[in-house]
Amino acid sequence: MRLHAAVLCGAAALCTSCATVVMMPVGGQIESERSNIHSKGIEIRAYVTHEGDFHTFEGRVLQRGDSLEFWSTSKDLTHQRERSAPDLVLPTTDVTTLFSRHTNAPLVGSSILISVVTLGLALWLVAALIGAYMY
Repeated sequence: MRLHAAVLCGAAALCTSCATVVMMPVGGQIESERSNIHSKGIEIRAYVTHEGDFHTFEGRVLQRGDSLEFWSTSKDLTHQRERSAPDLVLPTTDVTTLFSRHTNAPLVGSSILISVVTLGLALWLVAALIGAYMY
């Protein structure tokens, strides 16, 4: 039972560690007609201004004309729907980089497989050592 719990905890830790932070230049997002920045927005974790200042921001950014609207992620969805104005509006020229978090699904799957195989080999080695010690 403890082994089963340890395997599950290890798999969960690997899944969360395989989420990567992606750095996206704002110019590339604005130039791409297929970018979500023009329609539903891009989920971000932070942004950098042209002065080089790093700002943590959990939410979405959406382009409206020459401005970027920053909408924070509300934990209470009823309040999120009631909001009519963004939390922050900046000119597109003031923001250079957006940071978004994406999960790399193939990396997660391969990491879990490698962990399970490694754990199996470690258990086999421990069992072999105990068996050799007892005889």
